[in-house]
Amino acid sequence: MPYAYTSVPVVVTSVAPSQGPASGGNTFTLTGSSLTLAQSVAFDATLAVFTVFSDTKIIAIAPPGAALSVPVTVTTPGGTGTGLAYARIPPPQI
Repeated sequence: MPYAYTSVPVVVTSVAPSQGPASGGNTFTLTGSSLTLAQSVAFDATLAVFTVFSDTKIIAIAPPGAALSVPVTVTTPGGTGTGLAYARIPPPQI
C-alpha cells in the first residue's frame, strides 16, 4: 500500500505586537496552527528571519520597510497563511 502525505493548511491567527518601527529589528510572535514546517515568513514581499518554536508559535524579526500596513504571511508545504497585517510606524518628527 503506497503512503500518501496530506499537507495541512497553515493558519495564522495573531501577530503580536501588531505594529513596530519602520526601521524594523523588533521581535514579534505569530500564533496559529500547522506552523511547524514554515519555509518563510514575509512582510509583504520582504522575508523575515524567524524561528519555529512549536506547531502554534513562530518568533520572527520584523524587516525594515516603508511606514505603512503590510500583510504578514507564513508559507509551508501546505500553503500560505495570510490575512493579518503589521503596521510599520514612522519615526517621530520634531
